Amino acid sequence: MKRTLSQLGRVTATAILGVGLTAGLAFGNAKVQEQLTQYTVKAQEFDAQDKDNLVVKERGTLRAWLNEAQGHLAKDDIDECKLALDRVREQSNLISALLTQSEREQIARSTHEKADDLEQKLLKIKNEAIRLEARKAELEKAGF
Repeated sequence: MKRTLSQLGRVTATAILGVGLTAGLAFGNAKVQEQLTQYTVKAQEFDAQDKDNLVVKERGTLRAWLNEAQGHLAKDDIDECKLALDRVREQSNLISALLTQSEREQIARSTHEKADDLEQKLLKIKNEAIRLEARKAELEKAGF
């Protein structure tokens, strides 16, 4: 069976498109896998940062969605994997915000405590100055 030049062109274009799509999917999988790896590392960093266990539930949710995304990737379901990665990204942002808030609140408490300590020291110094002024007045009255 003879093929016309037009038919051969379509067959070639289809083959090229198929190879391109396969390469694109492989690249897409690699990119998604890279994102999964980055978020897995980020989850480990959150574990280390959360010394006071303030975001345990949130970290659990993050790990569950990472596992879900990995499962979708294993089945080559890139669309579902990307949706799971969107959830992972948002959960990661939430955890970062909560840890940052906690850190800033601790700094604020520490600063407030230091201010209270300084205020007490200043009050003692003022009282000592008043006492010394009174003693000076007594000494001057006594002729010294």
